[in-house]
Amino acid sequence: MLPAYPWSQRPDDMPLTADEVCSALYEAHGDVTEASLRLKVGSLILRKFVERSSRARAVIHEMNMRLADRAKSKLREALEDEDHRRQDWAIRYILNSQVARPLGLSSTADAADPQNAALRGPLLQLNLAPVQWADGTPVGPRELAKNVIELAPNSSPPASKASSE
Repeated sequence: MLPAYPWSQRPDDMPLTADEVCSALYEAHGDVTEASLRLKVGSLILRKFVERSSRARAVIHEMNMRLADRAKSKLREALEDEDHRRQDWAIRYILNSQVARPLGLSSTADAADPQNAALRGPLLQLNLAPVQWADGTPVGPRELAKNVIELAPNSSPPASKASSE
């Protein structure tokens, strides 16, 4: 527990200590703004201290992990609840999370992941009958693309211009 400070703002000649910062962060559950209010310093000053202190970063990481553990406990409670709406919500939440990615059940699966692409198959498969003109020539963008003429900078001029010169 932090001592009661007699000042409204920490004096410049009283530097922060790692023990003090870690205690404040622990009591504030890793919230830097709340810890800065307890230490009576600006949140920017405390954030700069945290950037430089591996101990303070470790406390914040541990508090975040504890928060995640509590959230998982609540999610498990919802999953095992008698209320079917809470169960349904928990199931959907879990299956739409990154936890379900390796199972191939997540709607957030990465499309570029080859493992998921193999399970999913093609996104859209169209089987269209070929369309032809009355004379039998095929119609479609692929057939038109074959007929595109590319003119390179070194290509010879068209015959009409060459004969007129």
